[in-house]
Amino acid sequence: MSSTNVSQYFIEAKGLFKQEEYEIFMADKEDTDFEIDPKLFFRICPFCGFKGCTLDFSLRPHPCNLYLCRSVIDICGKPYRAYSNERKDYFSYCNFYNEYIKEELMENNVDFIKDIDKSLNIIENLNVPTFEPRKLAPIIFFFKGNYIPA
Repeated sequence: MSSTNVSQYFIEAKGLFKQEEYEIFMADKEDTDFEIDPKLFFRICPFCGFKGCTLDFSLRPHPCNLYLCRSVIDICGKPYRAYSNERKDYFSYCNFYNEYIKEELMENNVDFIKDIDKSLNIIENLNVPTFEPRKLAPIIFFFKGNYIPA
């Protein structure tokens, strides 16, 4: 994949950026003090297929699994707190095991640049437990801010 960056301990697959559409969007904006970077909405993931993400949930980078727009979060209100806590736990899990994998590669004096096959073999044989999310009650909401606990 030509849009892939391989560094010592990370492989980053970059998608496309719709520069022209972004510039059109930004051209008529007087107020550019956005809460989040609007470039987010003009990036196309290289793993996005016709039916959505082509990566298994467990292989997706955690920003993909954690993103939820602020409007939806606000509409959900207080019942969303349990989901927010779960997101934080998952984020911590991902960061911990990313560092664990990096440390294992360093300990074995190998990285993706030196020997990608050996690096992948080490990673494949690591004992990384599956994240076990809590069972959370679904939140059913309506756009007027009302929600119905399921």
